[in-house]
Amino acid sequence: MTQEEQDQCCAVCKLESYIDRIGQEYDEINTFSKTAAYQLMQKYKNIVLCQECAYRIHEETTNADCCRLGNGSCEGLKAGDGCSFGKRKE
Repeated sequence: MTQEEQDQCCAVCKLESYIDRIGQEYDEINTFSKTAAYQLMQKYKNIVLCQECAYRIHEETTNADCCRLGNGSCEGLKAGDGCSFGKRKE
């Protein structure tokens, strides 16, 4: 091989090395199961929001939305309320 051919060959090898390192770094950064978002999703995966729940009822007398799974008292549900005992409406 001439010196020029050797230089071209080495340039290709270095490029492959850079690409491999970039790929490894990308894989390390983007492992979704290690992210905080994934941990939160796992923690709250069984939560059913009251607005999606089959046990939610509307009381005409108080004009409030209530949960039939509650302790018998009808407290108004707020936006974003939910629990792990609910059942999504079908």
